[in-house]
Amino acid sequence: MTNQLIFIGIVIAAIAIIWWARRGIAHLIYGVLSWIFIIVFVAVGTPVIFNYAYNDEDIYNYVYDNTFPFIDEKTPVIDEEMIELPEKYEQTVALLEALGADMSDVKDNVNQTVIETANHTRDNVVIEISKKATEFIIHAGALVFAFLLANIICLLAKIPLKIVLKFFKISY
Repeated sequence: MTNQLIFIGIVIAAIAIIWWARRGIAHLIYGVLSWIFIIVFVAVGTPVIFNYAYNDEDIYNYVYDNTFPFIDEKTPVIDEEMIELPEKYEQTVALLEALGADMSDVKDNVNQTVIETANHTRDNVVIEISKKATEFIIHAGALVFAFLLANIICLLAKIPLKIVLKFFKISY
């Protein structure tokens, strides 16, 4: 995946260099430096922004509180109709009942224990999936934010460059 992204970046940079070369060397240099700045800024800034957002309880809780209900709603709660105990268990209970043992309490306890364990496991899985989804969403947001911030910085850097080029009467 990384090699593909590097290749795409090189192709885009090559196209941009050819296009900018027709517009003047100052524009070419600014464009190449902007691309390098954006790539470095996103590579360095994304982990910093991610750590800030991930460790900020307000941001993390907001994303988690909106992720958890969605995942919880999509995951069914286990009930008695969904439980299918092994055939050996059923055979053993039937044999003991045939011998005169009262197995109703045992069957109810086993069913209840299986349901409680299954739902506890389900809850833990939903919590872990929600945590991972929250982490992914925050990371994606940090990446987009770093990219937009780098582009804004490049656009703001273009203003003084235009002033200097006009002052020295260099075609841009």
